[in-house]
Amino acid sequence: MDDSMRLVLWYRDNVKGGPIYSFDARNTAPEAGKHFADIQTLSNRASFNPTTNPAYLTIRAIKREDMGEYKCRVDFRRSRTLTTIVRLNVISMSLHMLTFRSL
Repeated sequence: MDDSMRLVLWYRDNVKGGPIYSFDARNTAPEAGKHFADIQTLSNRASFNPTTNPAYLTIRAIKREDMGEYKCRVDFRRSRTLTTIVRLNVISMSLHMLTFRSL
């Protein structure tokens, strides 16, 4: 029985409008699904891997602005819709350069 995912939508709590990333395989095989990323939010830093179990979204070059709550909605062929919420905390370390002078 084929119960593959058909539509995956990623939202972020502080981004208005539609999803920040989507994967659409409603009219095709999951391997040939179409990927769409919100250019203003993610630029080309995000990718989604639908072939692993579980599938996952990767965001490269994390920025402090990426911190927040992310919601993922997955629609399957037969099963009910699954929604997951993930909190991303970004911890940045600030390095200060110290200068020593000899007396």
